[in-house]
Amino acid sequence: MILMTASVLAILWVMLAIVVLTVIVICFVFLNKHRIEIRNLERTKARDYLVGRFLRDESARKEFAFERLTEAYAKLLEQLVLPARGAELAYRMFFDAGIITRWMRRLNSPFSIRRKEAAARLGLFPAAPTKFALVNRLRIEPKAHVRLYILDALKCQMDQLTLEIVIRSVVGSKRFYQTRAIEVIKSYILSSRCRLPDLFKSDQPELKELFVEVAEGVRRPDFEDALRMERDVIEAQLSGTASAGYRTMTPPRLARIYRRVLSVLVVYGVELDDPKYLRHDDPEIVRIAVGSLARNTSFERIEQLLALADGRIPCDAIFSAIKKIVDAEPAHLQNIVDLIKANPAPERRKVLGRILANKVDYFVLRGLAVSADLALIVHTIAGSGLDANLIRFLNLNRDAAVEKALIPLIKAESDASERFSAYVREYLDPALLKKMGLQKQKAPAPEKIKSALDPAKKRWLYAVLAVALLFFPVLFAAIEFDVLLTGDAGFIAEQYVVFVNKAGIVYYLSANLVYFVLAIISIRGAAKQRKLWDIKSRDMLFEKGMLASITVIAPAFNEELSIIESVSNLLNLRYPDYELVIVNDGSKDRTLDVLIEHYQLERRNMTVEPALPTRRVRAVYGNRAIPNLLVVDKDNGGKADALNVGINYATKEYVCGIDADSLLDPNALLQLMSTTIDHDEVTMALGGNIFPVNGCTVDHGTVERTGLSKQWLPLAQTIEYLRAFTLGRIGWGELNALLIISGAFGLFERRILMEVGGYLTVATFKKDTVGEDMELVVRITRRAMERKLPFRVDFVHNADCYTEVPPKLSSLLKQRNRWQRGLIDILSYHRHMIGNPRYRNVGMVAMPYFLMFETIGPLLEVQTYLAIVFGFLFGILNVEIYLLMFTVTIVLGMFLSMMSLLVAEKQNVYLTKGDTWRLIGLAIAENFGRRQFWSLYRVRGFFSSLKDDASWGAMARVGFKK
Repeated sequence: MILMTASVLAILWVMLAIVVLTVIVICFVFLNKHRIEIRNLERTKARDYLVGRFLRDESARKEFAFERLTEAYAKLLEQLVLPARGAELAYRMFFDAGIITRWMRRLNSPFSIRRKEAAARLGLFPAAPTKFALVNRLRIEPKAHVRLYILDALKCQMDQLTLEIVIRSVVGSKRFYQTRAIEVIKSYILSSRCRLPDLFKSDQPELKELFVEVAEGVRRPDFEDALRMERDVIEAQLSGTASAGYRTMTPPRLARIYRRVLSVLVVYGVELDDPKYLRHDDPEIVRIAVGSLARNTSFERIEQLLALADGRIPCDAIFSAIKKIVDAEPAHLQNIVDLIKANPAPERRKVLGRILANKVDYFVLRGLAVSADLALIVHTIAGSGLDANLIRFLNLNRDAAVEKALIPLIKAESDASERFSAYVREYLDPALLKKMGLQKQKAPAPEKIKSALDPAKKRWLYAVLAVALLFFPVLFAAIEFDVLLTGDAGFIAEQYVVFVNKAGIVYYLSANLVYFVLAIISIRGAAKQRKLWDIKSRDMLFEKGMLASITVIAPAFNEELSIIESVSNLLNLRYPDYELVIVNDGSKDRTLDVLIEHYQLERRNMTVEPALPTRRVRAVYGNRAIPNLLVVDKDNGGKADALNVGINYATKEYVCGIDADSLLDPNALLQLMSTTIDHDEVTMALGGNIFPVNGCTVDHGTVERTGLSKQWLPLAQTIEYLRAFTLGRIGWGELNALLIISGAFGLFERRILMEVGGYLTVATFKKDTVGEDMELVVRITRRAMERKLPFRVDFVHNADCYTEVPPKLSSLLKQRNRWQRGLIDILSYHRHMIGNPRYRNVGMVAMPYFLMFETIGPLLEVQTYLAIVFGFLFGILNVEIYLLMFTVTIVLGMFLSMMSLLVAEKQNVYLTKGDTWRLIGLAIAENFGRRQFWSLYRVRGFFSSLKDDASWGAMARVGFKK
């Protein structure tokens, strides 16, 4: 009895300690809100002080720490340029206070983050001492990402000596640094004083690449001579004559610099009309050579280009070159019609048809086409497959004479071609169709394709189920074998119930300890991300070439309620170079019509060579006034298929997948991609933070105010999102073992996406999944590790995406069922990685965690709950077990929820104090039944996986709160 009492007291003391820690964390949450308010107020006052002191020459007493003044000074320089006297006064003030000297010392800190901060701060004060310190550090700095900060700090202080040192820093550096450094050097180089052609005399390949890039941006006659000489040297190397500068260069790198030399020579006006270029084995060199011929705008050049259209040279390259000539000399169009009359070969007719398809309005409105020619033009365009402009012209036409001339010709072509007829009936105005005696026709429903059943997956799942069901019995038999020897069934059952409860306590304690460790790692990781974001200037981030370009892809299916707000939001992001591709995945509502009407979109004759197999693309829409917006309409094939279509149409270095019912913070892309310059590894994937938009106030696609929903269900999901993203994913990212990047906001390097085959679909891998986002991350990670590539998969907690969470229980149940099925499907598909040391932290830590705690765990929890019920009904369990179970499930759960709230709001305040109290109350209440319900419900997802259920389940949208 005394031992039991002592144990109970010990448990109570532990429980009390955790409760006290939870209360302390809650206090820190509110203290942090107050701290942020004070910080923002101090920043405003500090900025006013600096403006008065250095811009208006007012005398004022300094009331702020230099750390706060430095932050304000950095922000001030982003908004204006101080006069020379003001900049000198600022330098003197910070130097006299010893701040600049301290940063100079920090340039030699063993910690890279401190060296980067020192470089960024010294860059605010251009002067001889700071430049000397930065240049000396650049000579010896081993980390490429630190060198990038030093280079940015020096960019406005370039002189001949500094420039030469900066250029030499490129030698032997990683590609990551080279590409960014070259752009900075191009922007700030003193071309009149630097003997750049001499760089080609160096044997360093980096310097040769640097010269080519600079020669493109800074055009000088002597550069052309050097480029021609280097072209000859490279061609000699390729033909077998070794050159000192290229002997050790890898073939891919040699091919890359050869292409760049040729393309820059074209910029200088050199025509590559030699057959060795026009018939080269490298398709890219052929494109460069064909493009170089467009500088001559004579009709003879058009005939020369047409002669190349024999099937061996890509038609689109020839078309682009001829189009440039025709755009410059429209008078050639009638000659092109004459060429078509001569009945050219199919490949040449195809090229000419594409030219005519882009000039329909010119022919008709300028009266260049007599009736006989007009029939030929329409026939040629219809046969080219690029008939969007023809149909668009007819739909917009208000000239009765033109209509009278074109309709019979369109009707004749429609009768002759089933493809053209289907196209006309789908896109031509109904009134015009009626005059032709045709009826409007919708696109046929795509054929439903199911992925093949995977017997191996089922065997694996049954094995996992067997392990889960036998885990407690086998463990009990091994540990409590003496109990089995008694032969007393009642006693054995009683001891088994007690054992399962004790084992359940160990399981819950283990799971929460993992989350606690992740929380500690997350606190450090979040602090590091905030620090690195704060020291980057917007000038640095918007420097050309500093951040990679991005294609944002938003698949949309039945999103008419929110699509305009989402697109408006995505078109107003703060990022130096991005485009937006909306993929309408065969919506059954008016999603496409709403987009066309609101953005005044027109169909485009735009074709791409599909690198990834997908469902049929019906049409492409754009607006010349919004050049970075493209809308692709396709047959329904699911989200993964729609993303693959977007990847095919993407033209940038990275692609960012985002749900069409989501909104991004204006700085989200900037914050996400800014992390790619903070390490030397290639960033292959990035994920951002997800916050429920339910309860937020949205105005024209902009989140004006964050808040909690008044509805209980979306409110309850908020705390789950905070736990999952701020504790889980930051921690896994710091361990370089992140497996899940939310499909609502995920970014991937396009090159690696193409290498691994894009998102998993039936069309690409003969297999479908509802967890396409996690599967892609796992596949990318696997590829990188198998090829031993230095890479990163990161989560950025301050890059915010606001998404609509299910407001109805039926939708939420479908979503959670889908999440669990997706997880199990991916673990099964990549099961050989589980416990495999070849995949380091991913194989040895992350995947075993998801298998044990997220897949097998719910099955174990069901048995634990049953044991608790039996123990309660039959009075088997004692107070000690109940208290331990309460502590490791409820009390620890509340503590971790509060930790997630503290980490989430460490830098930005999402919630008012009233909303925070509501969330705290919910975080406590959810532990009494709700979390247990979702644990049990995940079991249903497991058994759905056994049935190969690959359905998504529709979610009812309510739109954004205005």
